[in-house]
Formats: sequence, C-alpha cells, structure tokens
Amino acid sequence: MPSALATISQKIRSLGINAFHLYRDAIHHQNYSKPKLLPASKKSKKREVFNKLCESIGASDLRLSYFTETANYSDADNLICMDVINFVESGSLDQALILLDLSKKAGFRSNRLDVNRARVLMSLERYAEVFKIWIRLAKSEDEMVKKRAATQLRKLLNLFLKSAYAMLKLHQWEIQYLPMKAPDEVIIELKILLIQETTAIREAKRYQLALMLLEKALSFGLHSPETDHMRAQILAELNRIEEATILWNKVLAGDITEELHNTILEHLKPYEVRVDVQKVSDLIKNMDQSDLTYSSTVETLVDHILMYPNCKYFKEELDTLALKHHETKSVQDENFDENASHRKSIAGFDAFLSVLEKRYESS
Repeated sequence: MPSALATISQKIRSLGINAFHLYRDAIHHQNYSKPKLLPASKKSKKREVFNKLCESIGASDLRLSYFTETANYSDADNLICMDVINFVESGSLDQALILLDLSKKAGFRSNRLDVNRARVLMSLERYAEVFKIWIRLAKSEDEMVKKRAATQLRKLLNLFLKSAYAMLKLHQWEIQYLPMKAPDEVIIELKILLIQETTAIREAKRYQLALMLLEKALSFGLHSPETDHMRAQILAELNRIEEATILWNKVLAGDITEELHNTILEHLKPYEVRVDVQKVSDLIKNMDQSDLTYSSTVETLVDHILMYPNCKYFKEELDTLALKHHETKSVQDENFDENASHRKSIAGFDAFLSVLEKRYESS
C-alpha cells in the first residue's frame, strides 16, 4: 500500500498534467479559431512609401540629383533633404516645396523633413506656417530638436516684433506694452502684451491701426481665441460686419472658455440681423422679375421674418414686393394713395401665409 506522501505526490502530478493539457488545448483552439495577424513589416511599409514617391516625382517636372528610383529606399529621407537643399541653394524654392509636399503626401515623416520645410517656408515669408512647424517640434521628445525649435520660435517672434515696431512707429504710435525682444515665456506672455497694446490703440479710436497690428500678428501665426475676438470687435467698429460675424462664429466653433463664449454671443446679437438685412437688400436689388425669382425671394423674406420677429425691415420688404408683383397695370382709383398702406399689408400677409401653407402641406 503506497504511503500517504506518495498518494499526495501522485495527485499533485495528476493535477499538473491535467492543467497543462487544458492550457495546451485552449491555446490550440485559440490559434485555429482566431488566426493571429502579424503587423506589416516596417521595411515593407517604407518600400511602399518610397515607390509611391517615385511615381509622384515621375509624373512631375522635378529633376532630382540624389533621390532616384535606383536609390536605397532606407536612405530616402536623407536623399530628399539633399535635393531640397540643392533646390534652395539654386534659388528654386517652389521646386523645393513641391518635393517636400510630394514626400509628405507619399507618407514620409521625420523631424529633419519638417526642419527643411520650415527653412523653405521661412525664405518664402510664409511665417504662420513656419510658426506651426516649430510649435509642433517644440513638443518633440528629442531634446536637441526641442531646443532648436525653441530657438527658432524666439527668432521668428523677434522678427514679428521688429516688423510691428516699424509699422507702429511709421503710423506715429507710441508703443506702450510690446517689448523690443521676445520675453522668456515666449508665446503666452507675448499674446498678453499684444492684447494690451491693441486695447490701448482701440481706446485711442485708431481702429484701423489696431486691426493692422492684429493682422500682422496673424501673419506670423501669433493669435488666439482672445485676439481673434478682439479682431472681430475692431472689424465691427469699422463697419465690416459680415467679416466680424464670420470670425466670431469661427471662434465659437473652437475650444474656448465659457466666459469668452458668452461674451461673443452678446456681441453677435446686434450684428446678426444687420448682416442678413444687407444680404436680403442685395438679393432684392439684383432680382429679376420672373415668378421663380420672386418665389425664392419671398421664401427668404419669410425665413427672416420668422428668425427676427422684431425687425420691421423684412416685413416691409415683403409687403412692397408682394404688392408690386400682384398689382395690375390698370389705372388705380383715386383712393389708391390712402389705401396703399392697407393694400401692401394685405399683399404681404397673403404672400406670408402662402409660404407657410406650402410648407405645411409638404411636411
């Protein structure tokens, strides 16, 4: 008879074997029921991108010295950059940018390519695009790239300040807040100082100059929801209402604070109807006398009456348009003048009801 120790040992061995079999069977079932898909080889992906770029270059007018179909695709980034530098040194900036664009579209991505793009765009004075590249590279995990991006951002913003100073002095404005050189907290602090300087210019009622300063900052990529809101305010003060409302709505569509959101909504209220009044006025002025154009104009007027029930303009235009469309060419009676207002109201009301009835029937 086996000892108690031997019995226990045998049971443990049996349990271990059974557990192993269960584990093996589970793995076997998993492997056959759900085949494992291996990720595509990075080497294969790079070759595919290389071939795609070769096709794009072949269909273009580019003549390259380094990047060719017979080149080693693993060294493609380096070859592209060498051709970009070659174009830049020969003064063919547009060709350099085309090559960079084709490379990006094909799927090439690297910090080195971004740096070269920034250089080309800088030479083309497309500062806002340069700003975006350096902002992105400033978040790089590569410390060398990060440091270089910070340096280039400071240079770019110093260029903006130099340009802004020259413009403001030319227009005889005594600068109060903008520094001569970019501050330590480059972006955040400079945006605050920009708003302060623009506010001072606005308070002096030099709206055009204030707008010029904000547009100069925008051309360098230096803007924020707050500066865009201020730019919209100045556009409204210059009676460029439609541009202001478009800009305000663009800011509202972005990620902004609740306070700014509510502030913009309050600014929009008195201007929205003015923009639509101008649009409808232009529509009526340029409409022909066909029934089709008349019907579409009436539809527009009804929409605006429903949208702005307290605005008399749309109702008055509907009354006038409806009466003009329906009145006959026969000679009116002598009481026409004293009944004109009543006739207009009836005609406009009939036109309004007709549109609503059609909409009700079609719904």
